[in-house]
Amino acid sequence: GLTVDFARAVGACVILRGIRNIIDLAAETQLAITNRQVADIETVFIITGEAYAFTSSSLIKQVAALGGSLERLAPLVPPLVIDRLRRKREDPSDPLGSLLRDPNVE
Repeated sequence: GLTVDFARAVGACVILRGIRNIIDLAAETQLAITNRQVADIETVFIITGEAYAFTSSSLIKQVAALGGSLERLAPLVPPLVIDRLRRKREDPSDPLGSLLRDPNVE
């Protein structure tokens, strides 16, 4: 569902979003304006700390999916994320785990 639907369900009147760079700002601004128009919910932006400014969930998932070292990702993400990625790798029914075991994937 929509984030605004979840916000309403929990009684939130504001959505808090992180901004890493100018590209995020452009995309998030468009989303914030839409959320205000369709759901009358405001969005507040916070600037990401420099330690995470160049980290993206897509990049982290790609490294994990291609068999990269989860331990080397530790400075970039919280321990909970590393643990969850590890469990996904070990789960044969999870797409991440099955991708790593596919002999046709280099």
